[in-house]
Amino acid sequence: MKRKTRKMKRIMAIVLTLLMACQTMPVFAADAVVETESNESQEQSVLGENILEENILEESVLEENNSEKDELAENDSVNQEKEEEADSLKNANSEEVMAMEDGTAEIDTKAPVAVDNYVRNSNWSGLVNAVGMTWNSSQNAYCKNGASFFQNWDIAYLVCTDATMSLYGVSYGMSVNDVNACMKRAGWPPKSIYSYKWGGIMTVYFTNWDNHFHGNAIEFDFTSAGNLLSWRWVSQPEGDDLDMPFQDVPLNAWYYNSVRYTYQRWYMTGMRDNYFGASEALSRAQFVCVFHRMAGEPGVSYNGRFPDVSSGAFYTTPVTWASNNGIVSGYSNGRFGPADNVTREQAAVFLYRYAAYRGYNTTYRNNLSAFPDRGNVSSFAQTAMKWAVGAGLISGDNGRLNPQGLASRAQCASIIERFIKKFGA
Repeated sequence: MKRKTRKMKRIMAIVLTLLMACQTMPVFAADAVVETESNESQEQSVLGENILEENILEESVLEENNSEKDELAENDSVNQEKEEEADSLKNANSEEVMAMEDGTAEIDTKAPVAVDNYVRNSNWSGLVNAVGMTWNSSQNAYCKNGASFFQNWDIAYLVCTDATMSLYGVSYGMSVNDVNACMKRAGWPPKSIYSYKWGGIMTVYFTNWDNHFHGNAIEFDFTSAGNLLSWRWVSQPEGDDLDMPFQDVPLNAWYYNSVRYTYQRWYMTGMRDNYFGASEALSRAQFVCVFHRMAGEPGVSYNGRFPDVSSGAFYTTPVTWASNNGIVSGYSNGRFGPADNVTREQAAVFLYRYAAYRGYNTTYRNNLSAFPDRGNVSSFAQTAMKWAVGAGLISGDNGRLNPQGLASRAQCASIIERFIKKFGA
């Protein structure tokens, strides 16, 4: 449009010049004076017309130049707008890509609501508000997504089948080992009951140890990866029958309380599901594992000190740790004998050395005169046995020390309970 305007101005300037030129053509007259004056007038007119023409042309050129500058400026402005728009789209696309990469564009990454304190304090209204539950009359419960809570007299139920809530760090999708680790860190004992359901789902019940069933029933898909499908928390009075899963530890057994005590603290967790092995002998590797757990399961690097303690065994780290700290030294042939059953005098030596490692009192002494078989105590175990009897950890076996006799798992549980109650873990 601007180019057409400039062309029209040029044409109008040319037309105006031609018209003025036509007006300045000579006029024939009889009077010479008039002709002279006319010529002078014509010369002045031509001069003025030439100046006017030059001004018009100059103005036209200036306008053209200004128009070209305006056009260039306009083009620059348009290009700048296009560049800004492109940059904006580029940034938007970059942000969108980043959002897609970190999942924020598609996935709600809100962490599960931790309900530990509400559960501990029975603060149910606070729990409902924190999770954002609303009353669902059809389910007769407060609900949000896969989480629900309801009460029936003195029984409270909290159920979660997705990632809406977490309890003691336990949340949807965790593995069995991770769940156990969370419950252990929270101070809960190991599972007290387990059962299998249809489809291979395993339910594990964790109970507290104050004679009330604070059950954290956790369902696992046992046949696949063993990930947590759901959990439910129940609060209701129950008896001791839910304290342990072991069918071979009856309530009236002399060792029941000792097994319960060590089991609830994760020190002795049984031979297998539902079986503690109370009457079975305890191996040297198993006994060292108990001390390692009592010490907080410190980590160490494998050093291969004992040829019969290979890397990767369940007892490798405990035996390596115990060896590094002078709790075990192995046999004279350089082997440790992890599968050998621990004798009563060996148990006394392990206890004595562990007490020294922990800085506990090792000055207790008993001369063992009350035991007719005191002469059977090996020289390496004399000090440790006198200390163990003097500290009240070992009281004899039917009036005898029986130093080379095997220590059953029930007897070891009893000794460990006495040790912790006297000195600490």
